Amino acid sequence: MSQFNLVERSVAKALRQFPGIKCHIKTLYQRLNYLICCKSHCYQTELSIHALSKNGEESFFGYYDKSPLNETGDWVLYHSVPKQISTKQLPNPTVPVGIMGYHIPTQETVRFSESYAYNWQQGARLQWVNETDFIFNDYSSESDTYVSHIYSVKTKQKIKTLPFPIYDVKGTTAITLDFDRLAIMRPDYGYRNRKAVAEDLDRNGLYLGDLNTSKVELIMSLSQLAKLDAHVNMKNTVHKVNHIMLSPSGTKFMVLHRYFVDGVKWDRLITMNCDGTNPQVLVANQMVSHCNWEDDDTIVGFLRNDSGKDGYYRVDVASKKVTPLSTQLSSCLGDGHPSVLNGKMITDTYPDKARMKHLLCLDMSTNTLKELGQFKESFDYGGETRCDLHPRWSPDGTKVFFDSVHSGQRQLYYLSLKNE
Repeated sequence: MSQFNLVERSVAKALRQFPGIKCHIKTLYQRLNYLICCKSHCYQTELSIHALSKNGEESFFGYYDKSPLNETGDWVLYHSVPKQISTKQLPNPTVPVGIMGYHIPTQETVRFSESYAYNWQQGARLQWVNETDFIFNDYSSESDTYVSHIYSVKTKQKIKTLPFPIYDVKGTTAITLDFDRLAIMRPDYGYRNRKAVAEDLDRNGLYLGDLNTSKVELIMSLSQLAKLDAHVNMKNTVHKVNHIMLSPSGTKFMVLHRYFVDGVKWDRLITMNCDGTNPQVLVANQMVSHCNWEDDDTIVGFLRNDSGKDGYYRVDVASKKVTPLSTQLSSCLGDGHPSVLNGKMITDTYPDKARMKHLLCLDMSTNTLKELGQFKESFDYGGETRCDLHPRWSPDGTKVFFDSVHSGQRQLYYLSLKNE
């Protein structure tokens, strides 16, 4: 793989203190390397690859923490992008994306609804509530608020509308955040429908919602998070939260607390119970990127350890012990989006020097790393319009779903692992 080496990554790490300069240098360096390393193929895999959208429209699912396939394996959810807009451009809040379902047994495609509240990285936070019901965010122009809808694939009808947007859901529990603040501080994951105004730290933070009662309450404010094991450099800083993930049992969740000191980002990985009790700072070494639950007591993720080394690690939630995940996951592969199922972890890479993103599978019992495929991302996509692979397991582990633009359009695909 034409990955960036340790020296190149060390330079990039040092330039994080100067984000503006880093952006210009990175762009020039990537284009120079592409001229030298470009390949003739736009994708390469030995596995059977399938596209979900058949009508010429662009499609995508969203983030890596959810599977588009339900537990019974008969329905796939995805977003469909109307032909009048391109995902090479920023999301248009006046043009909705379709909320789609594909019924595998009958090969029927159903347009359940649409959403005006979406972005290219996470869509409308479309996700399954149970085997037959799913939920997604939307914008209500009548009330000028973000809401969420629950639909049933069985009746193909809406069940209810909740007066708040969701981020993650388990059972009847929803954990969410302020999408206005996210739109201001991290527009990649926010929505553009409202004139966003960030509330003060005491009235903004993490919220607990109930899908049955439709009630929502603030369980942890940003001011409380800032005071939790506070660092000296937290004075006069700007704070936000992102990437909430409920544990497999749904009893607790992880969240990234991010704050900025003179424009430089600092990350902390925090867990707490769903009611906001027992908050714990697990990792606070400036950089915590993409994480996921291996089980209810263990988190895997790409982060920085106490020695300042970036890589994939396991984090024990009880002891806060951080250990390297695998000798096969060289730091040259860089950051990715990990998901674990049945002792195997899938993850991806950002574009290498040839603009190829690599889809990887680690057998954690044998410490064996296998490449499932590589897929090109052209320079037409970048920043907020980038298309990370965001690989996701099917519940039975026989398929890997991912988003890709190697065809020149954003599409949801899956690889079949049945013959392995």
